[in-house]
Amino acid sequence: MRLLETEQQRQAVEAVMQERTRLARELHDVVAHSVTVMMVQAGGAEQLLHRDTAAVGESLANIQNVGRQTIVELRRLLGILREDGHELTTAPQPSLHDLEDLVATIRAAGLVVTVTIEGTRPEVPPSIDLSAYRIVQEGLTNAVPGRRA
Repeated sequence: MRLLETEQQRQAVEAVMQERTRLARELHDVVAHSVTVMMVQAGGAEQLLHRDTAAVGESLANIQNVGRQTIVELRRLLGILREDGHELTTAPQPSLHDLEDLVATIRAAGLVVTVTIEGTRPEVPPSIDLSAYRIVQEGLTNAVPGRRA
């Protein structure tokens, strides 16, 4: 009986560690993508500072929007990580249904992106949907010109 309890505790601890590792990867993806987009936007604004004030204003608005989206994502992730039982208000996790918004942030940073969806999108479990979104997000982030890995 004692051996069974010990094994159950070990499995519970392992499950918690795996979930924390998954959340750490997701946190990295959110922050890396958002900071990259904001850096590109800020660089573009700097280049246009004295030539095109309207474009500078658009870049600054994009930086603000990406910053707001990042804060929502960070609150969601930190709400999951809180151990004291007091959950923060969390936003829904992103999914492939949010792909156009994701692509729009990269387009606003100056990258030409084309999205082609063939056939009908099947329903997939939320974890797979989130993983697919994060894979696309990472690929787009890595494609931003001038980004250092």
